[in-house]
Amino acid sequence: MHSFAVVASRPGRKLSPHLVNLLDRPDLQDLPFVPDQHLHWADASGRVHFAGWQAYTDVLEIGSHWHVDDGGLVAFSGHPWPRGGSWQRGSTWASHLRELWRDTPVVTDDERFGGVYAALSIDREGRGAVITDALSVALLYRAENDDVT
Repeated sequence: MHSFAVVASRPGRKLSPHLVNLLDRPDLQDLPFVPDQHLHWADASGRVHFAGWQAYTDVLEIGSHWHVDDGGLVAFSGHPWPRGGSWQRGSTWASHLRELWRDTPVVTDDERFGGVYAALSIDREGRGAVITDALSVALLYRAENDDVT
């Protein structure tokens, strides 16, 4: 189980300290589950922030819903399934997504996957994409104001 938030400040602006503190919290009361792990990640400029809360990563041998390396961050919620195959054992699903998307950036729906999911890939410079399954069954909310998206 994984819930995540991605917040990007407008050019020339920074996230408010209050919002950064919320993203830092491993114990948000509004989560529908008790998280085992929490991650707060930001791009090199500090303009794009990701916060994730996960639990039950042993189910289906998911391993982790996020993967961070020198190139950036990949994360997902739900269950993306590779079409015509399955996830390889021995690595996390998120690390497999990272390998698949390393040379082919995610821009729109990725037809290589079935299932119900929301997924994202963000590089160190804050460029990236957030996508959902082909039918958008996975819930993905978007909001913006004068300071952030």
